[in-house]
Amino acid sequence: MKSNFLYQFAKVHTSRYFKQLYFQIQTVIDVYGKLAIRIVLLGYHKLRYGRYPTMIQLPITYKCNFDCVMCGMQKLSNRSGFSPIELKDILSDRLYKKVTVVGVNGGEPFLLNNLEKYIEVLTETLPSLKNIYIISNGYFTDRIIDKMPLIYKLCRQKKVHLQLSISVDGVGEMQDMMRGKKSAFEKVSITCQELTKNKAKYCDSFALASTIAKVNAYHLVELDAWAKENKYPIVYNVAAIHKRVCNGDKIQDCSLFTDPQHFQNMGPMAAMMAAEFLYSKYLETKSEQYFGLYYYVKYGVRISSCYHQKSVVTLTPNGALSYCATHSNELGNALANSSYNIFFDKENLVYRKKLHKEKCKECSQYGSNLKEYLLLYAKDRMREVRIFR
Repeated sequence: MKSNFLYQFAKVHTSRYFKQLYFQIQTVIDVYGKLAIRIVLLGYHKLRYGRYPTMIQLPITYKCNFDCVMCGMQKLSNRSGFSPIELKDILSDRLYKKVTVVGVNGGEPFLLNNLEKYIEVLTETLPSLKNIYIISNGYFTDRIIDKMPLIYKLCRQKKVHLQLSISVDGVGEMQDMMRGKKSAFEKVSITCQELTKNKAKYCDSFALASTIAKVNAYHLVELDAWAKENKYPIVYNVAAIHKRVCNGDKIQDCSLFTDPQHFQNMGPMAAMMAAEFLYSKYLETKSEQYFGLYYYVKYGVRISSCYHQKSVVTLTPNGALSYCATHSNELGNALANSSYNIFFDKENLVYRKKLHKEKCKECSQYGSNLKEYLLLYAKDRMREVRIFR
């Protein structure tokens, strides 16, 4: 009896040891494999694209039918924007010759009756274009269902991948509260249902995009469950100060980070809930982006790299250029001057270095891979099987 017990004990613990050893080896290979791939890709990117931006952040209109808790776009909604012809003139500049990705947002893009004309300009004018991402609040179901086949056809003709993202921050009244509009959740639910009935008719890929704020931090599990039940892919980010959307007067009330004690003792309960949720998403997906975002919410330290530092230009509806949408000042106006000359102006490049030094470490937006912090991510993955205990 005793020998049988010892045999079973040894069998279990030997099995556990080898499982842990296998996981450790697998994680090391994964981490150093990623590092090697990134070194190769970084070298390739520098050789092919040099210092030219490869992505345009394109808020295509100031108009919006929502008044979201984390956005000040309503203050800008009476401003006019560029026409498709003016956009074509701007994008004909040599600055954009190596752009592969365009993120189309707003405002609400589907408030433009001729949205497909703007998309046509992108596909016809940008010679290296490979991906277009459109972000909508999903309120105008009929317009979206009507416009997306036309837009998708234009993209397919040029072999450009098209993704449509719908902003959803909560279920039921929570979505209405976050977005400042009654029936917002009802409308977005209908839109999502219609799009996923026949996705192949509308886009190559579809996803939900959610912003985490004080208001909805307690209801993220409910939202995630709703998305999974309906088989909607969903990605999460956190509300932060954002120059492009003029939310400086709103951020104090909605951001997870505005409590002065936040990073000493995790501050308000909302931040703790958000950190726990983001960590659970990291465990679920093994995503570096979620680990970086979790780390920022909990410790106030940015460990994620940012593709906006070198590879992105932001072009607003009035033609103004900036380096990033979050913290950068406007550099000049592309309707009046060459985008190339504005982007690479010596004074502007000095300003960009200052921006990197003063703002990037305190910013939670546009998190990419972990770069030099990849080993921190690996150590946490190993902790899951108690290798470090």
